[in-house]
Amino acid sequence: MPFYWLLIIPFFCFLSFLVSILLVDYQVNNQPRQYVTFSLSSSIISAGLSLLFVAAFKYGYGGKLIGQYSAVLCFAIIGLFLMKKKEVYWSKS
Repeated sequence: MPFYWLLIIPFFCFLSFLVSILLVDYQVNNQPRQYVTFSLSSSIISAGLSLLFVAAFKYGYGGKLIGQYSAVLCFAIIGLFLMKKKEVYWSKS
């Protein structure tokens, strides 16, 4: 595994944590539809992108990482927008 893959792992772990915060918020506020929609969408996009990069573009294990990281990045950005819209964890001070 190339060294640069190891350098970006902490960043994507943090992004994954942001996605988890939104999912926990959906659970706590008893919003099962939003939880399932966001969770399944993330999984399906991650699997689809991984298959695309591995099978179609022949990137090997790097394609799996690119697919997963791309999905995490997209859903972290979407999650941040949703949390901002709901004003989750942002104070009004």
